[in-house]
Formats: sequence, C-alpha cells, structure tokens
Amino acid sequence: MVKLTQETEGQFGAVRPNGATGTARVVEIIPYADLLQPNLTNKALVKGLIETNSVVLIVGLPGCGKTFLALDLALNVASGQEFLGCRVTRGRVIYVATEAGKSIRNRIAAWHKEHEVDEVDFAAVVSPVDLGHHAHGEESGAVALARAIKDSGGADVIIIDTVSRALAGANENSPDDMGGFVYVLDKLREFLGCTIIVVHHLGKDASRGARGHSLLYGAFDTEMTVEKRDDTSVITMTKQRDLPAAEEIGFVLRSVELGRDGEGDPVTSCVVDLVDYVPPRKAKEPTGNAKIVFDVLMQVIATKGELLEWGMRGVKEEVWRKAVEEGVFSEHRNARDAWKKAHDRLVRDDHVIRGEGGYVWPAVAGTRDDVPF
Repeated sequence: MVKLTQETEGQFGAVRPNGATGTARVVEIIPYADLLQPNLTNKALVKGLIETNSVVLIVGLPGCGKTFLALDLALNVASGQEFLGCRVTRGRVIYVATEAGKSIRNRIAAWHKEHEVDEVDFAAVVSPVDLGHHAHGEESGAVALARAIKDSGGADVIIIDTVSRALAGANENSPDDMGGFVYVLDKLREFLGCTIIVVHHLGKDASRGARGHSLLYGAFDTEMTVEKRDDTSVITMTKQRDLPAAEEIGFVLRSVELGRDGEGDPVTSCVVDLVDYVPPRKAKEPTGNAKIVFDVLMQVIATKGELLEWGMRGVKEEVWRKAVEEGVFSEHRNARDAWKKAHDRLVRDDHVIRGEGGYVWPAVAGTRDDVPF
C-alpha cells in the first residue's frame, strides 16, 4: 500500500470546495493484488436494502408517506427491530427534523405507543440548520451540526428531512449550491463515520426523479422512491449502487390516537403498517415528445415490424431511433438528446418493452401477430 499526503484540513468544515490548504492527511493507494480478497465483513444497515456508511435518498411527492417511512426506519434501527421485514444493524440515530420541527413529537409518541420499546438510541434535532451555503464559505451551519452530534455521543445514522429545508434558501437547481450540499453530506459521513439518509421531494414531473440539480442523484448509493397507488404507499428501489434490486414494498399509514385535546377531540398521528398486496402502477398516457416518439414506433412497426419469438411484432431499437432522428426530430438542434429523453421516459413508464437482440415493441394491445395493424 502506498500512502500519499495531501495538504488539507483535518477537522470537519475547515475545507471548502474550492480547496483551502492546511494540515496533512493520508491518501491511500492500494495496488490490484491487495484488492483481490473480497470484503465479507461489511454489515448492512438494513439487510438487502441499505448498506452501512452509505448515502441514501428517500424521495416522493407530498403526502406519499415518505417522512413517516423515514422516521419508522430511524426508530427501528435505533431500537434494533426489523424494518420492512428486514434485519437491521442497531445503532444511534440522529433525526434532523428541519421540516417537522417539534411536531415530530406526536409521530414518535405514536410509534412508541405501538412498539412499547424502552431502549431506543434516538435523538432529534428540531432547530433550523443551514447546510446549503457551504459552497459560499458560510460553514457555520454544517460545522455546528457536526459538532453538536459529536458532542452528544456521535451517530451511526443521520437522517435529514428534508433537502429543501436543509438548503435554507440555497438554490437546489444550482450546481454550486447543490454541490456544496453534497460536499456537506460527504464530510458528515467521513467526520462521524455514519450512514446519511436524506428525504427529498420529486419534481413536478415525477417521472424525471428528484427535484434539483442532477449532482444530488449522482451522490447517492441508494434511492428509495415512494409513490401513492390508491390508498397504498409503494416503495421502489430506483437506485442501488452495489446491492441487487429489491421487489416493490407496500405500506399504509394507520392512525393512532394519542389522547384528547382541551376540547375533548382526539389527537392522532400515524404509524407504518406493511401490506401484502402492492397495487400495480397505473399506466400514464405518454405526452409531449414521448408521445411523438411513441407514435413513430407504432408507424415503424406497422411498416417494418418483424414477428418475434414472443408472439409480438417489434423492430430493432436502432431502426426506431433513426426514424425519429431523421423524421420528427430532423430540425431539432439536439435530436439525439431529445430522442434519449423521450425513449427513457417511455421505457420507465412501461409504454415500451425492450427484449433480447435489441428489439423493442409497445406494451399495448394490437401488437400481436394475430391482430393486424
């Protein structure tokens, strides 16, 4: 192993993304021969879903249940109980409740009423924090949070709920501001040796993923997307850097009465209950460029379609792409990029099926060989 030193600060928060210099820190370079032995000792935070010392995103639209899910994860890890039916590695959890603030109290009380566990290594930060201006040299928010957590006994898991509140007015679409936020997450993980989990919102177009600059998505090892299907919240593991993809998991929020207010009305909160049945995703009609590209696929299959062994008519994806780029997008200044965005959306929303040999076909009635076009 070769050890090199880099001039950098040794204490969290003292290094800015633009690279101020300071005391030396070791940088390790490990040769190939020393990397052949697999690491079999890593523990999962949640077996099969989340690894320790990773960065995780829980994302969904408002009202999908993502905050209750994140809190359920926090309290189950802090008490050593299973989460979503999976074993956990018990550890100390700090929940940074930037959005809920002190109202998190009722949610925790509801969880405790249902589980009645006394030994829960959990604490909540209910003060506002600023993790969004680190790139501009305003480091006090990140440093204050890191020091407060360390002084309180450290953490095995930190959950930040939500990204938009933690940014404290910084621009989530800015590469500088989002890059600074990602930098803070990495420094927190390094400084405290913990797993970082953040809760975030989907954009107006949910099919395009989390709001804000794409730097955020690239920073995560695991992404859990939560969506509402009828009355069920459904978790889909939409990104796993190292772990295998998991099946969709469904849960509902069950109301728990905590007591009565001064006027005698019930005070309630919710807890997470797993369900066996996961409703299928409702197909959305393609719109915009996606619909244009889908219509081209139907036309190409009608004129050049081949009978495939699966009993469907399809075409090579390259034939479809060429028809789009040379036809409807021929005047587009970036036809290849427009094609890719529309294509990816159609595949993601299950409008188009990709098969072996590079063939594609639409996932609609009327594409079988026994049904003429």
